[in-house]
Amino acid sequence: MKIQQAKVNCTKQAGITMVELMVVVVIIALLAAVAIPGYQDSVRKAHRTDAQAALMGFASAMERHYTATGSYLNATTGGDPTSGPPAVFSTKSPTDGTGEYYQLTVGTASATGYVLEAAPVGGQLGDIKCQVLTLDHTGAKGITDHPSLNASDLESADYCW
Repeated sequence: MKIQQAKVNCTKQAGITMVELMVVVVIIALLAAVAIPGYQDSVRKAHRTDAQAALMGFASAMERHYTATGSYLNATTGGDPTSGPPAVFSTKSPTDGTGEYYQLTVGTASATGYVLEAAPVGGQLGDIKCQVLTLDHTGAKGITDHPSLNASDLESADYCW
């Protein structure tokens, strides 16, 4: 008598379980929760750096205007010679391209001095620590609060510049 052995046909199925899938999803969510705010902060800092460079270029344009006219007045559009959008420089930062993250204006101007401002717009309003960047005719760099943001969140001018 021969004893026949039954052949068991076991096939291993490939794939992942629901628990394994959930672990992967949780890990990705944790990484995203850490990485996305850091990325957004880096992008805001880069836009702020563009605005700082634009303010420096704007100051150079104001100095050229002063050399040509003997006054910082009338470097704006819109009829007000002491404040408003610039006539001597771009009205936005970055100064080239289609995006706009800061609006450039002459905050105040007189015959002998000026204060230039770069106010955040759009997504850059999320940069609550450094709201409105300022630069005056002496080269003094500063920040002021934005009308639609909380002034208590402001950092120092050294941090923002």
